[in-house]
Amino acid sequence: MPATLTYKVSKDYLDMRISATGEPGVEIAESQKIWHTMAESCKKEKRSRILAVIDMNRRMPIGLSYDIARQADACGWSREYKLALVVKEDHRSVFNLIQSFLLHLGYEVALFERSRPARKWLLEDT
Repeated sequence: MPATLTYKVSKDYLDMRISATGEPGVEIAESQKIWHTMAESCKKEKRSRILAVIDMNRRMPIGLSYDIARQADACGWSREYKLALVVKEDHRSVFNLIQSFLLHLGYEVALFERSRPARKWLLEDT
């Protein structure tokens, strides 16, 4: 089953639910689809703040973190976007690296385990 992304439009942000298989060999293709779909949704809905709750079926190899982060540039992600990622504890190490790489590339992103603190951070300065 390929990655899926659904979202709801809130007053100040997009509330996205992402489900990815994390199957070996398709991680990069899935990340490309996710980055592209998120960017297109932001443009369509005229929102720059995104709460993304990610559900992965399996752990991704930690070595892919940099390649997944680099897909943001290739797929139209904007440095004007503010991204709050919500991931389960068992995926935290991979997403910590992805977050670090994204920050280094100039993106505004933070990692959370629950939606409530993610939403609070996302809506700061609104």
